Amino acid sequence: MRIIKDEKTVRGYLEKHSFQDIFSFDISPYTTVVFFDAGDEICRQDERPEYLYYIFDGTIKLFFTQRNGKTYIIDFLKAPCFIGEAELLVENTYTRGVTALAKCGSFKIDIKKCGQMLLEDPVFLRYICRYQVEKSTRFTQNYGHNKAYPLKVRFAEFILMNSRNDIYREQHTEVAEFLGVSYRHLLYVLSDFVDRGILEKAEEGYRIKNRRELEKLAQKD
Repeated sequence: MRIIKDEKTVRGYLEKHSFQDIFSFDISPYTTVVFFDAGDEICRQDERPEYLYYIFDGTIKLFFTQRNGKTYIIDFLKAPCFIGEAELLVENTYTRGVTALAKCGSFKIDIKKCGQMLLEDPVFLRYICRYQVEKSTRFTQNYGHNKAYPLKVRFAEFILMNSRNDIYREQHTEVAEFLGVSYRHLLYVLSDFVDRGILEKAEEGYRIKNRRELEKLAQKD
């Protein structure tokens, strides 16, 4: 993780990504720029967040872990997206676990210092309302869209999204839950990918041997 606090540099990023446009007050005094590496923890589950994040580059994973240790993947979000906006708006709401899937760039806003200003800012609130509607619509569309395609298509897409340096290493039980299939069905498709030379078993997980074929499988049109 790399943090940039220099005011001039922060303002440069704010201008580049037009982030200041969604506030009616100067957000720069309350903002730092943070770059996360793949696998870095951004938010810890069940803790009240002290910061509002805006991911302007990269992809993040949302998940929650039950008391018995079982982890469920909730969603994957690509930039641009917020983290912690629901917790800001609704009291006694606790965040899910959030990690960076790949290198991510973000704005980190100290809500202890400007939280009330955000809640009273009509420009920001209008933006958040529109963002929440679009987020909900996207989730509903993706849910229905994914149900229309066989597992091999959705799994190929999932592997491409979650591989790092051509290595895929997600937990099978979590992936089966996320894709809405049985553990056995997922392993059957995974084995088929290996038999077809698309993947190969490696010490650290599964290595993508034929990315072109995997990308072809993931195409939904």
